[in-house]
Amino acid sequence: MKIREALRKERLAQHKTQAAWIKNIPMSVFHYSEIETGYAKNGKEADIDSEKLILLLKSNHVDIIKFFESVNGSYKIDERARMIENISNQLSVAFNNNDLEKVEKITHELENMPAVPKITYYRAVLIRAYLKDEMTSMDKATRTKINQYI
Repeated sequence: MKIREALRKERLAQHKTQAAWIKNIPMSVFHYSEIETGYAKNGKEADIDSEKLILLLKSNHVDIIKFFESVNGSYKIDERARMIENISNQLSVAFNNNDLEKVEKITHELENMPAVPKITYYRAVLIRAYLKDEMTSMDKATRTKINQYI
């Protein structure tokens, strides 16, 4: 269950209105209602910052440990996204250090990795071409593919 769902469950278990639930927290009932309902504005879901969440739980005598245990399973780290971010950071460092050997190693790894975002792979190809001073001699098919993704 998400935090917003757990908050609503705790509030209803205590038979409190939203106004009574947040009475000790510097927050409007309107904003809290958006948090509980998952209201999204401009594609961004209403949110509560960590300090207000802790204050809200404490002021309503909710066991913080149990609360977070109830929501823990709903939040997972995307290992693939983390791996791609790590590769991207390695590419940046290698580029900044003019480390062609590292860029070539990363590019080779990307070629053999399933489901790598094309933009990440073509970024590595571009960096390798730049460091090898081969930007102008890159074949047309590769340039066309790179233009599609970047």
